[in-house]
Amino acid sequence: MSKTFIGYKRFWLGVVLSFVYASALWSMTEIPSTHFPYTAIYWPISAMYTCLWVTKRLTILNPTFIGAFFATGLALYAVSEIAHAPVSAPGFYLGAATPPPYAIMMFIGAIVGRFVFPRVLGSEKWQRSKAMIVGGILCGEAIAVALGALISLLMKSMWILPY
Repeated sequence: MSKTFIGYKRFWLGVVLSFVYASALWSMTEIPSTHFPYTAIYWPISAMYTCLWVTKRLTILNPTFIGAFFATGLALYAVSEIAHAPVSAPGFYLGAATPPPYAIMMFIGAIVGRFVFPRVLGSEKWQRSKAMIVGGILCGEAIAVALGALISLLMKSMWILPY
């Protein structure tokens, strides 16, 4: 069997299962409703942003803004290269756009990963195992989120049913 055929089978399985999941959720109660707060809160916001893009009321694609931000980024890059500062433009922009609690926690994590763990575990062992540790943390978090969503959906589906 070719890889393309297997890819198509997975695609169509995903399409069919998405209809099964959507019909199961839709049969529980109306969407949006108080039982699905995400849709009640964020669907109007998403519709508003879509309308802003469609009606072209957003001024993000204004050539003046694009030129000004390009010049600012170029100037910051030039200054960081001349000063030999370890600052990257994408890192600066992402840091400026990240909410402070997340940025502070990422900074603390970087400090701990750079200075504390190499001393505790040894530099070579830390370099070998840090990708595995991050992968394990992310997999564990994904499993916890999936189980929480499953339990939440089961509880809501049982509470909504008429029996």
